[in-house]
Amino acid sequence: MKKITLLALLAMGISAAHAQTRYGITAGFLHSSTHVSYKDGSTAPSESMKKNFYPEWQAGIIADIQLTSRLYLQPQLQVTIKGKSKYINTDIDPSVRRVDTRFRNTSLELPVNLVYKYPLGKGKLIGGGGGYIARGLGGRSRVTYYFRDGHEMVYKYGLKFKSDVSQEDEAQYNGYSRPIDLGLNFVTGYELKNGLAFKLNYSLGLKDKTPTYTREVSTKSKDRYFAATVSYLINRKA
Repeated sequence: MKKITLLALLAMGISAAHAQTRYGITAGFLHSSTHVSYKDGSTAPSESMKKNFYPEWQAGIIADIQLTSRLYLQPQLQVTIKGKSKYINTDIDPSVRRVDTRFRNTSLELPVNLVYKYPLGKGKLIGGGGGYIARGLGGRSRVTYYFRDGHEMVYKYGLKFKSDVSQEDEAQYNGYSRPIDLGLNFVTGYELKNGLAFKLNYSLGLKDKTPTYTREVSTKSKDRYFAATVSYLINRKA
């Protein structure tokens, strides 16, 4: 958390010292997924569980720092909530008809993008990319068993952020994930003259989120998400 806060203050300090800087707010919806692979580099087989569309959201502040006539640096500080929903129609247990699983986690994210703005029509076409660092804040998961006789059973788990998980930790029935995430951003969109911008963003996690357990864990996982956002730059200069 301290690292991200310091980086955010540094980014905002650089922008404040720059004459051609605007500030604004940003928010939008996203759909996230997790890429799972084996630690030997091979890809994990497709899961038997089917994915549901489970949109979540992000919101925060943005700075727009003009470097050249068309090139801009855009640091952001935002809260991002990622969610995943899967289900399986199972015959493993004759008494269970279906199992639904939902995950939800919240993180503080600092993306920094280098953006090119091309004048087009009444605004500017936007394209660019960069990187991000994120710190997990909290989360939860919910597993629902639907039985063939009509009744349901629900289990709820918390999500804890730790790099190393002990046997005592596992006994608490929590889910675990590494606290820090790093990755790449790709962004495109259109900005109007009044400062309103509509963007599409793809975030590609590069860091394994699976913590180190006392037992052997053969897989690693990386987060990804696609977002549609709206931002508004205020304090515009004429």
